[in-house]
Amino acid sequence: MKKLLLLLAVFLLIPLPNANAANQIIITGKPVYEYGGKLLKNTFEADLAPTGVIGEKIFSTPPAPRNWVIDAAFIDEVVQYQQDENSQVALNWINQLKRAAGNEPIFALAYGNPDLKLLKKIAPNELSFYYDYGQSSLAKFFLTVSSEILSL
Repeated sequence: MKKLLLLLAVFLLIPLPNANAANQIIITGKPVYEYGGKLLKNTFEADLAPTGVIGEKIFSTPPAPRNWVIDAAFIDEVVQYQQDENSQVALNWINQLKRAAGNEPIFALAYGNPDLKLLKKIAPNELSFYYDYGQSSLAKFFLTVSSEILSL
C-alpha cells in the first residue's frame, strides 16, 4: 500500500508535457473609429508600438507552436489608421503580424467580435455571415502568407 501511495505521489508531482499545447494569441480590440469616421482613441498609435498593449502581443510573442485568433475588423481598423494617418507604427505592426503569424494556424473570429449569445438570440441566421466575412477578410490580409485561415 505504501508503494502504491508513493508511486501515486510521484506521478502527481511530475508535470507531464502536453505535446499538442500551443500558445494562443488573441488579436482583437475595441473600435477605433466612430460611425462617421472620426478617430475615437488618440492612444491607438502608442498601443500598436512594440511596448504598447496591442503591440507587445506580436512583437513579444511566446515560443512556437502558436495559434492566432484574430478579429478581421480590428485588422481593418489598423490598416485604415495606417492609411489615414500615414502611420509608420501601424505599418510596422501590420508587417510584424504577418511575419509573426508565418505559417502558423490562424483562426478567424466572427467579424467585429460580436457578443455571440446576443447574436444567436436576435439574429441566428447572421452568425455564419460574420464568421465567413471574418475568414475571407483575414485571407485577403494574409495573401502573402500561406497560412490557411480557419473558422472558429
